[in-house]
Amino acid sequence: TVSQGEQSPVRKSPSTLTKLASVLRASPESDALIILGRLLDSLPIGFHVTDCDDGFHVLYANGVWERWLPPEKLPVVGKSIAELFPSAERAGALRVMHEVCESSKAQHLKRFDFAELGVAQPAEQGEPRRWDWEIYPLSGRDGQVTHLLNVVMRVTEPSPRRSQPTAENRQAQNLRREAAS
Repeated sequence: TVSQGEQSPVRKSPSTLTKLASVLRASPESDALIILGRLLDSLPIGFHVTDCDDGFHVLYANGVWERWLPPEKLPVVGKSIAELFPSAERAGALRVMHEVCESSKAQHLKRFDFAELGVAQPAEQGEPRRWDWEIYPLSGRDGQVTHLLNVVMRVTEPSPRRSQPTAENRQAQNLRREAAS
């Protein structure tokens, strides 16, 4: 299912971001990039930046994104999305990426099965790997979309319990809650 991207409830004012940008501009380029890289790698969600060319080549991927991939796919920089994920076309991700490049409007691909992603942290046997993929346009100075920020989140729900907890287990749980409070 594809829907319009939702705005984040917490938004920084443009003047605050402008001040931050001026501080980063004043830093030596290598320092600013190292700091930014560490921040991006510390996020608990996976994301990568691609160009808007037909191949959607990866220009940057944070550590979480790379940990979800098998070693033979690394390094990802310079590779196309189709090369990294042959199922991306079938999942509709490439079509949505093209639409975001053309429309300049973020989109969200929800709860799709992306077989090649997450193999380094496999799901339970037979459990689908469900993912949400948010795609945001990044524009150049002329307003033309040149790159995409792709944010990927694993939304696979744990397998449901096969049976209800026993009365003994419920009582033990209640005792632990009481002791904790």
